[in-house]
Amino acid sequence: MLKSTLKGNLCWGVVNLPIQLYARRNAQEQIRLNMFHAVCGTKIKQVKTCPTCETEVPSSEISKGFPILENQFLEITESDLDSIRQKDDSKTIVIEKLIDPKLVQTVNYGNNDWVLLSRDGGQKSYALVRETLRKKNLAAIVRFVMRHHDYLGLISTEEDLLVMRQLRFDGEVKSLAPFSQTLPEVEVTEQEFQLAEILAEQYVVNKFDVSEYRNLYNDNLREVIENKSSGTVIVTNEGTSSKPSAALDLMAALKASVEAKDEQEIKPVPAQRVAKTKTAKKKSKARKSTTKQRKKKSVTKKLS
Repeated sequence: MLKSTLKGNLCWGVVNLPIQLYARRNAQEQIRLNMFHAVCGTKIKQVKTCPTCETEVPSSEISKGFPILENQFLEITESDLDSIRQKDDSKTIVIEKLIDPKLVQTVNYGNNDWVLLSRDGGQKSYALVRETLRKKNLAAIVRFVMRHHDYLGLISTEEDLLVMRQLRFDGEVKSLAPFSQTLPEVEVTEQEFQLAEILAEQYVVNKFDVSEYRNLYNDNLREVIENKSSGTVIVTNEGTSSKPSAALDLMAALKASVEAKDEQEIKPVPAQRVAKTKTAKKKSKARKSTTKQRKKKSVTKKLS
C-alpha cells in the first residue's frame, strides 16, 4: 500500500490543487545491515560517551554548537533553532515560475524524488496542470516546507503523472572553476581524434534502458543473505573483478579498442545479466557501412 510523505496543496496563482506526495525511491532496494555482538548475538547499542569524563552522557546533558577551535563551541540552543525553523504549517507547494526543464543542470538535482497524486476531488485541476506543462513542454519551479526545512523543487510530467525532483540551493554545489584551474594544457593530434571518433561511433546507441543495469553490490549482498539463511556455503570469487592494466600509449590504446570493438560487440552489460543469459548472442549483424570500414582501415593504416 502506498504511504504518502505529505498531504497538502499545490498552489498555482488562484488554482489550488489538493495533492498527496509520495516518495519515489524504492526503500526495499536498500539493504541495511545491523551491528551485533558476535558473542551473544545482541544488537549493538550506540552509546554516547565523553572521552574527557570517561562516562556515558545522557541526552539531557548533550548540547549542540558550532566549532570555533578544538573543544571550543559556540552553543546553539533549541530556542535558537526554533527561531529560524520554518513555521509554515499549510503544507503548500507554491509554483513560482515555469521554465524549460533543459535550463536546469543535472548537478542541481538533489537526492529526493516524489510523485504527486490528486486527492479530495482535485482530479480536474490535476489534469489541467499536467496537460499545461506537457503541451507547453515546461516544468514548474516550486518551494515548500517539510519537517521545518525549506525545499526547492522542479515539477514536470512523466507518463500521466506529475513528478517532482528536489533541487539544490545556490551554494550547495561547488563551482567548477577551482577544478578547471588544475587541468594541464595538452594537445590532441588529428590522428588521435579521428581514431577516437571511430571508437565513439561504435559505442553510440539510440536508446537507454536503465533496466539493463543492476546494482551488483545489492544483488550480490542479497544473494549472500539468501544463501546464508538457507545454509548454503558461500565461496568468494576474487577473479571476477577487473583491474586497469598499466598505462598504455594513447595511440596504442585507441587502436586496440577499435580493433577489439570491431571483432565483437563490447557492451557494459553487468555481470549479473551475463550470468543469467542462457546463450550468448550470435555474431552481430553486418558492419554498418563499407564507407565507414574504408575510413577505419585508412586511419588505422596511417597510425601504424
